[in-house]
Amino acid sequence: MFKAFKSNGFNLENTHVCDPDRIVTLVSILMMTFCFAYKQGEIIVLDQPHLLNPKKHGYVPKSIFRIGGDMLHRILCNIMEPKRKIKALFSSIINAKSLIKLK
Repeated sequence: MFKAFKSNGFNLENTHVCDPDRIVTLVSILMMTFCFAYKQGEIIVLDQPHLLNPKKHGYVPKSIFRIGGDMLHRILCNIMEPKRKIKALFSSIINAKSLIKLK
């Protein structure tokens, strides 16, 4: 978990948070997210064990955490994409109406 917090996904240091209360909140959220990603990775690996087959150099291509984190990323992106399209649609409608009023 420490490696994931530091360099393998969360990049905790890049937040530059200094307030102790905010650090506690941030680490708590990251711990829950880490647990979710790791558990999701375990579930995926149980269904597709070939994902952990070592390459020629002897290392697995992705860790269980990374597999689950990628799935979490895809889920969140798919949730946000329709919202972006709806927002773009409404902003184009608003801009079109404001152009009509100007004429």
